[in-house]
Amino acid sequence: EGSDLQYSTDGITFKHLSANDPVDFGGPTILYLRGVNNLDGNFYDSKDYIQTQGYKISFGKDDVPVACTGDIRTLIDYKTYKTVDTSNATFRSLFEDCTELTSAPALPATTLAAGCYFGMFYGCEKLTEAPELPATTLADYCYRSMFTNCWSLKDAPELPATTLAEGCYLFMFSGCSLVTAPALPATTLAEGCYENMFYYCMSLENSPALPATTLAFGCYQDMFEYCSSLVTAPELPATTLANYCYSGMFYGCEKLTDAPALPATTLAHVCYNGMFSGCKKLTDAPALPATTLAPYCYAFMFQNCTSLVNAPELPVTTLAEACYQRMFDGCTSLKEAPALPATTLTNKCYGNMFSNCTSLEKITMLATDISATLCLNNWVLGVASTGTFTMNASATYDPSTIGIPTGWTVVNQ
Repeated sequence: EGSDLQYSTDGITFKHLSANDPVDFGGPTILYLRGVNNLDGNFYDSKDYIQTQGYKISFGKDDVPVACTGDIRTLIDYKTYKTVDTSNATFRSLFEDCTELTSAPALPATTLAAGCYFGMFYGCEKLTEAPELPATTLADYCYRSMFTNCWSLKDAPELPATTLAEGCYLFMFSGCSLVTAPALPATTLAEGCYENMFYYCMSLENSPALPATTLAFGCYQDMFEYCSSLVTAPELPATTLANYCYSGMFYGCEKLTDAPALPATTLAHVCYNGMFSGCKKLTDAPALPATTLAPYCYAFMFQNCTSLVNAPELPVTTLAEACYQRMFDGCTSLKEAPALPATTLTNKCYGNMFSNCTSLEKITMLATDISATLCLNNWVLGVASTGTFTMNASATYDPSTIGIPTGWTVVNQ
């Protein structure tokens, strides 16, 4: 009510634009769009930014490049656009799947609404340049999937924000052709803020510095997943972790050769789960100085790291549920397992820990109480046919009952 979206083909005479009522323009013709008092942009309930549907711009002809210029705020109120209130304005999916879009409008607003640019250019596969994003204080999910599958986008805009919000960069550049990531200066993070930010950016070679020491739930989860050209990882200085903070962070980064230091001594639920899974060129694992574990903290951490030859020491004697589950599963170059000094096991703690480690020939495991559920489930399935297993002299179980191959030599300690 009280809002009107208008169009013109000559920039002088404007008419009301109705949804699903196509406008014929093309060739040298310019289509002008403007709004009047449309304070919610194209989504009328900014609070429901996850589910609400709104209008989108679409082009009727394929293979006809379309350039978009101007200030997006003129769609809110062209009369006062430079000072218009943008705190509730959303443009979610406005250009989604506009495959012929070659340039984007300016987005100068510094006051953002929740989900304001969610999926705005999703699937704009010919977009080569992103607009500037000057906001320093973000809103929940404001840039979520903003440039997802913009395959031609090679350069990211500067991201000066230091005050983040939940999911603010979620999937922002997933599927883009970025070679270098933008600087990320924030030192205090928000829930899921960088989650999947560069997912499937297969040309990305270098990661940005990540100076934050105050983490949040899932803040870096899957951040560089399947960045198959990534060769360097950033330093990760935080010593206090959060649940899921680094889960899957470098999953599938096949060219990554060096892992960052991980100085935390107290872990959080699922904090390192799958962090380096599929990093096929990683030869050395970082030191893991933690003395206090959490459920699933190291699960899948180095799964399918097929070049890994040096595993970290694991000195902790008080375990947590599934703490080491599938930690080295598929590490086919690993010959010696880290010593496992814990005497009492927990549910699923060593489940599949060394499964498919086909070169593994030396294991020391000193547990005497192995009654926990699935604590040794398939933990050495597929290791070398000969090797040495060192067990606690006080243990009463038969090594063959926990999967140690019959060709191995058993030694008591």
